[in-house]
Amino acid sequence: MTFDFQKCGGFRFAAVLLFSGIVASTAAAQSDSTNDNTVGDEVVLRLIANLDADSFRLRQQATRDLVEIGEPAAEPLRQLRQTGSPEQRLRAEFVLAQIQNHSFSVLLAELQASPSAGLASRLPCWDRFSELAGSDPRAVAFFISLLAAEPQLFTACQKNRASVPALLRARVSELQESLAPGPLTDSDASAESIAAVLLISGDRTVRLPGATSTTVSMLALSDVLKSKLSPADAEAELYRRLAGAWVLREGIAPQRPLLLAQTYRLPEGPPLARRVLKTALRGTNGWYAMTLLAQQGSRDDLPLLESLFDNHQILFAATQNPDEDAYRVEIGDVALATSLVLRGEDPRRFGFPDVTPQRPYSMALDSTGFATEAARSAAVEKYRERFSDSVPQK
Repeated sequence: MTFDFQKCGGFRFAAVLLFSGIVASTAAAQSDSTNDNTVGDEVVLRLIANLDADSFRLRQQATRDLVEIGEPAAEPLRQLRQTGSPEQRLRAEFVLAQIQNHSFSVLLAELQASPSAGLASRLPCWDRFSELAGSDPRAVAFFISLLAAEPQLFTACQKNRASVPALLRARVSELQESLAPGPLTDSDASAESIAAVLLISGDRTVRLPGATSTTVSMLALSDVLKSKLSPADAEAELYRRLAGAWVLREGIAPQRPLLLAQTYRLPEGPPLARRVLKTALRGTNGWYAMTLLAQQGSRDDLPLLESLFDNHQILFAATQNPDEDAYRVEIGDVALATSLVLRGEDPRRFGFPDVTPQRPYSMALDSTGFATEAARSAAVEKYRERFSDSVPQK
């Protein structure tokens, strides 16, 4: 059934009554719409057909669903304005207006023209961003720069979250490749782009396929971000908060996040290091975690470190024969050296190698191990004797 509104009195009033309920119900659904899944052409065409259904309920529901689908439905609706029935044309105009009002580019332009937390809240990722970085004018300006740097990623976050993992994986690879030196390299890896990637990928609800997390960490450690994370100013603090949130993201390899936290002394580093020592002490994870604690930890970390003194997992060995006396570094050795540093002691006085005479002790693979098992045992025993009041005995 079609209804020719052109022949009815009160056309504008009727249209307002017809669609006012749809506006109210779809506004709240924009951030959690049917666009969370890829919508096929057949779905759009079915809904367009329902715009002219006999049932008023079906027509209203189809209108509402098309608004929620958004941009993928826009082109067929533009065609419908020329070919559809009067009712379809009217509803197509309404849906297109709603899509335009909620489009990323329009909302960003409005925010750029009148920066405010209120306008920022209409754009994707604002809730997470403001929780991390605040909502003052400086934070809003920073948020705008991230949106402008990566419009495709943020549009996907707004309209089709199911596409975000694949887009994110492709984009971080593209950014990493653009950083590779070469005569044909035309880098578009701005600090704002990397910060946008940190914001989106740091969200634990976003799946990170393949090597995405590794690439994100490499971008965070790149020289592009170095100039933004190093200064002690308000802008650097905003970058540091996004980097810190990435450091604490669960489910990613911790080595590079630990290195990132250690490089820039991010306060999120020690919590990650403690989590690694308790739950992910394998490979070189322990090395990165304990060298970070040596730099940023406190004496509160001593019980955890001292519980690792008898861990003989090998991190580095000068020989592959475990029965042969040769220099090697074990988890327990690094835990011992870290504990001594936190206690204000020089590990060399407890038997660790003196590879930098007349210079302060520095934790490195050549200064945190022992050449013999006897030297290792003697160092642990000396520590336990020196701090017998606080160290549990074997």
